[in-house]
Amino acid sequence: MKSGTDEVHKLTETVYKNLVENFSYGVRQILLTGKAYYKALQVVTSTAQAYNEALGQFGAEARLCRGGTEEIGEAIHQIAEAQRAIQARLKDSAKALFSELILPLEQKMEKDFKKASSDVRKYSQGHKLVMSPFIKAYDTLKKFRKKTKNKPVYDSEKEANHMRSLGKCQEKLDEYRIQGLRSALLEERRCHCFVLQRLCSVAHLDYGVHRQGVDVYVSLRDWEDVCSNPHQLPPSADRVIADFMDDYQPMNGGTEYHGNGHGYLHRDTQSLHNGLRRSKSSQELSWNRGRLDGTQTLPHSMSPPPAPQGRVQATYNFTATQENQMSFTDGDIIVLMGEKSEGWQYGHNMNTHRMGWFPLSFTKPLTSGRSSPDFKALSPSNRTQSVGDMLDVHPPPPPDHLQYDPGLPGNMRRPNSLYDCPPQTNSSPQRQPSTRVNAVNTPVRQLSNNPPPPPLQDHATIEENVNHQNNPMFASVSLRKAQTNDRSAPKF
Repeated sequence: MKSGTDEVHKLTETVYKNLVENFSYGVRQILLTGKAYYKALQVVTSTAQAYNEALGQFGAEARLCRGGTEEIGEAIHQIAEAQRAIQARLKDSAKALFSELILPLEQKMEKDFKKASSDVRKYSQGHKLVMSPFIKAYDTLKKFRKKTKNKPVYDSEKEANHMRSLGKCQEKLDEYRIQGLRSALLEERRCHCFVLQRLCSVAHLDYGVHRQGVDVYVSLRDWEDVCSNPHQLPPSADRVIADFMDDYQPMNGGTEYHGNGHGYLHRDTQSLHNGLRRSKSSQELSWNRGRLDGTQTLPHSMSPPPAPQGRVQATYNFTATQENQMSFTDGDIIVLMGEKSEGWQYGHNMNTHRMGWFPLSFTKPLTSGRSSPDFKALSPSNRTQSVGDMLDVHPPPPPDHLQYDPGLPGNMRRPNSLYDCPPQTNSSPQRQPSTRVNAVNTPVRQLSNNPPPPPLQDHATIEENVNHQNNPMFASVSLRKAQTNDRSAPKF
């Protein structure tokens, strides 16, 4: 016996079987992997938080830099803030994974999803109850037709009653089967819709995370522009360098210092001076070892005066021999920066716009008014004189002083340098008495022909040249011949 709803019955059984076997198994797998994923997200969240903290601290330290690096630090700080905001949303998304998906699925699995098995049993039992009257009516009609098949008298009315009973049973069976299929499809849809709703809740938070990522990374192009030229200083770096020269302004072709005081200049240039002083070569010698113009014969009481702060003017030409030195020509205006170091001064050439170390003795102070004679006599350009040059100028002696004899060796005309020595002459071995002259109080004569030698010379060479050349100061003194049997005695 076949009915028109047999296919419906088979489809209903397939739907319930899918709910009991495949759907329940899939939900259990989602719960198992979802819990593992949630634990992994918790570990990633804590690690990402430490990473964002380190990134933010690095950006905050970079923001304190100067010369254009603060812009890079600001970009790094913004990226750290964006990462921190996204990570906060990811943390909420991880919590939602547990609260919106894992926990509801567990509850649904324990209560509603187990209902599918009972629904299958209920449908099967109800189908048997409806199927029994239909089978009984069908068998009754079949027996009646078999009995009346060979009889001459056929009872059509009784057969019609059996047919009506069979039709009613079949209608009930078909109605039950269709209703069972509808219930099975509805249960299947309801279970799958619940899972989809939970996944949509989690996906909605994920969408917010990615949407926020798009919003916070709008400045990505600006961040790339900040680091596009790593080998070129930005204009802000030039302004930082120019801050050290704000107090120096040229006026009417000259130079004057316009600042709040020497302490302000020293404070601004101290860091730059210390950094540049360390970059000087170890072969550079001191002030006394670098001068060859005879200043070593000055008395110890005469100490070099402090270098004037402000601007100086070059009196000779100087060519740099090292990278940290600065070349200049006669007449160049140089702005002093920092303090002098062993006869060298760091400055900025206003004519060539170059910076570096230069010998201060090659320059003279540049002031707006006339300098005093004392300051002029002790200026760097006049410190390169010997005692002999000081003795060439004869001031009017006081009444109680002795008169000097022009023929005395101390009053002889001295050359401008120790290298220009007069020829030796035979003179009397007897020395004439003379009176010492205070060289400090005597006005000195400024050299105007030759500049002092470059300061990068060896002090030992100076002493060797001085000892092996005739000193004009003792040109008239002859040595006494000594007789000795000592073989180690020197030979004259």
